[in-house]
Amino acid sequence: MIFESLSVFQNILFWFACAGLIVLVSYLICFYAGFANAKRGLSDDIDSPHENFQTRPFIANAFSLKGSIVFLAIFASLGFLLSLCLPLWLALILGAVVAIGAAIGVAFADRDPLATTGEVAIVSESIPAENGGKGKIIQLADGVELAAISTGKGFKKGKRVIIAENKGAFVVVKKYKRR
Repeated sequence: MIFESLSVFQNILFWFACAGLIVLVSYLICFYAGFANAKRGLSDDIDSPHENFQTRPFIANAFSLKGSIVFLAIFASLGFLLSLCLPLWLALILGAVVAIGAAIGVAFADRDPLATTGEVAIVSESIPAENGGKGKIIQLADGVELAAISTGKGFKKGKRVIIAENKGAFVVVKKYKRR
């Protein structure tokens, strides 16, 4: 035991906290230096950049590499610190809840956006005019179908449009103009 005044379990949590923080800092340095993953964002944590965050696969995939490292570091560190002033069972529960929230939050924050402004798409389901409802488009770049609205005139199926704005759950489109 390193700390004689602490229980065996608190000593174990301390070492897990140290190891978790070292691994997290090392991973983040490698990640942002370009060694861990060439793509910016948590592409390793999500099946698809277009996945709805409320589905089970998103939450399950939030605990792949980066999410698991975040969970380990926060759970062990917070569990250890809270065990110094709270009963052990309560410290572990609070540490787990905060660590789960942090892993899911990091995965959600690093998702790729639905679409990039300026991308060309084809209308797959008619889009009503002036916020009259949602239609659907298919992005030409990756073939993903997205919900879309128009703030101007409506668009019939098969028309080309430009993505003007990403609203998260849907995109705003405008008329495609050839250059």
